Amino acid sequence: MNRYDDLLSHAGCTLCCVRERLFYIVLLTVFVIYVALSFILLRKPTYLHKRRRPVFIARNIAHRGGAAESVENSLHAFDTGLKNGVEMFELDCHLTKDNQVVVHHDFSIERTTGDNRFIRDIDYDNLPSINNNIELYYDSSTIISCDNNPESEALLRIPLLKDVFARYPTIPINIDVKANNDELIRQISRLTQEYQREHLTYWGSFNHGTCRKLTAENPRIVRFCSLKEVAGIAIAYWLGLLPFIPIKAGAFEIPNPGEVIQNITKNLNWKFKILLRIVQCALNNKSMFIHLQRRGIPVYVWILNNEQEYQHAFEQMSVTGVMTDYPKNDNATIEQLFGKLREGLLLAGQGRQGFLDEFDQILQPDQRARFLLHLVQPAKESGKPVEQLIDSFRRQDAATN
Repeated sequence: MNRYDDLLSHAGCTLCCVRERLFYIVLLTVFVIYVALSFILLRKPTYLHKRRRPVFIARNIAHRGGAAESVENSLHAFDTGLKNGVEMFELDCHLTKDNQVVVHHDFSIERTTGDNRFIRDIDYDNLPSINNNIELYYDSSTIISCDNNPESEALLRIPLLKDVFARYPTIPINIDVKANNDELIRQISRLTQEYQREHLTYWGSFNHGTCRKLTAENPRIVRFCSLKEVAGIAIAYWLGLLPFIPIKAGAFEIPNPGEVIQNITKNLNWKFKILLRIVQCALNNKSMFIHLQRRGIPVYVWILNNEQEYQHAFEQMSVTGVMTDYPKNDNATIEQLFGKLREGLLLAGQGRQGFLDEFDQILQPDQRARFLLHLVQPAKESGKPVEQLIDSFRRQDAATN
């Protein structure tokens, strides 16, 4: 009997060992399959996700209109940025006491006007003008000045968002919604629709609750990631899960550890600096950026202000575009750009989609916004549809060739 019990016990142990080994084999197989799929989909995300086709992307983005070259978030700054060849404006929006959407970064107007009140407590008509000389937001020792003349004074009033839309109808704009305010969100959406620029606008907020409201209010406007979404994407990437998950936001915008961020964080204690450095290293990953762009999600980094930072961002990190306080021309003259446009028009087919496909083959993506500016604006001034203006260009080119 004891021998029989020993045999049963031995058989039971053997069965347990087999089950345990089988469990680990299955677990290892699942892990290998998971790693392989993650590796493949990281590089070929369109196997699982339909690639988005952004209406526009930008390379040279004026942060607050170009905060180091002119008085930030003013029409003067936006005009200066446009002359410097920027392809998108980044700006910030608040709501005044009388429910007017204004362009301003801080909640208070003290830094820009000397008045220590909050925007939400002042009617728009009572807002003071921006000072001719203000401190650069990240370096109080640097003063940004503007010429003291009537023209500059008119351009230094805190602008309404609708005035920015009206003045720059074809320039892409990235809107940072500064307050979790339902009326502010509704007003921005209404103005974006009224000025027919849903296709030329990004909006978003650091606050995830605000971002959810933005999507609910108008899903047609591309929204950039909240801080919570940025963290989720980064964590998912490092766990190998990113290729499998859907992403609601249409643009990925994060800080880059450049001179500005270092200046802003210089007074933090060493523990926070180490933590910040770890976070920045986790976020700024070339492989993750490329994956997002292959899914049709542009990657924009802020705030880079010198040539070395630009070069590192574009060449080493493969970002889509850079937000900078020093927007600069891409060294392509308007004549050169129009030369490319003419070449594209000559190769274009009859249909609009054919035109866009041929046009994209010749036109560098980062120059598309500048083309639109110099194509759509003449169309508006002449009262002709863009397609009609294109046809007239094609006829002129055909006649001269």
